[in-house]
Amino acid sequence: MSEQSVGRPVGLIETIFEDFLARVEEKLADSRLDRNEIVRDLLYELYLAEAPNFQKLGDYTFPIAARAMIACFDPRNVMLEAEGSPDVDPQKYAERKPLIWFWQMFDGSPLGLNAHVGQRLRRILAPYIFARVGANFVCHRGLRWRCGYQISIGENVTIENDVTLDDRGALEIGDDVHIESGAHIAASATRATSLGRGVRIGARAIVLAGAHIPDGTTIPPAGIAGP
Repeated sequence: MSEQSVGRPVGLIETIFEDFLARVEEKLADSRLDRNEIVRDLLYELYLAEAPNFQKLGDYTFPIAARAMIACFDPRNVMLEAEGSPDVDPQKYAERKPLIWFWQMFDGSPLGLNAHVGQRLRRILAPYIFARVGANFVCHRGLRWRCGYQISIGENVTIENDVTLDDRGALEIGDDVHIESGAHIAASATRATSLGRGVRIGARAIVLAGAHIPDGTTIPPAGIAGP
């Protein structure tokens, strides 16, 4: 079986993917660039597969629904659910908002369905959104969180599909943690939550705010762990 046949492209295609990821990483690292504009242009390219042309916004002969969608490529034209919530720090959230929007929109794009590219892109974005991210972070599609800046992630952490990290308070994920699909982990302003080294959270399990899960613990699928 060839490498190409198991979803790991080689040659020209892998070069395209590597170039795309490198350009995103380079732009994010350049403090002179406005991240709202970086995200706006990237989303235009991802969804419409052409060079950005924002003159269409003022073209009244262009379909109104298409103009509305193009407007939403720019994070400054979007209101996310966490904004305005009393448990969200407006300044800290505003700093992260463009990349939070890009993460969510990328997950819904055709390229976001490609795990080979998606996991690497999320690894690039994560340190700009979360408080701390260790080496070898693997994150599948559909991760949702509240604030971002209250989440600390250790080394060798894997998060599977459609996980929710409700970080209304501090949420500490230790080294070598594995969180399976559909799990929900919560923290509150008065109840920090922590997962120790080597913890495994089963599919659709719930970890309540204030829980401190000891090293090596396994929470079974659909299980509930409380303080």
